Amino acid sequence: MKRAANMTAVDRQLIVELAAKYKHVLENKRTDSSINEEKTEVWMKIPEEFNAVSGIKRDVKQLKQV
Repeated sequence: MKRAANMTAVDRQLIVELAAKYKHVLENKRTDSSINEEKTEVWMKIPEEFNAVSGIKRDVKQLKQV
């Protein structure tokens, strides 16, 4: 697999902004199945939004590491 380019400060800031947008879901302390499903859905949306804005294709795993 080809290695992706390093994250820039702008990329990191974009991830922070996207996570803040969904903060109410991502930081929810409940662990029932409905909340877990919502968190999974949010983590599927974040890379889509990131990739649309940044032009660099990143997956969920790469974005969670930041």
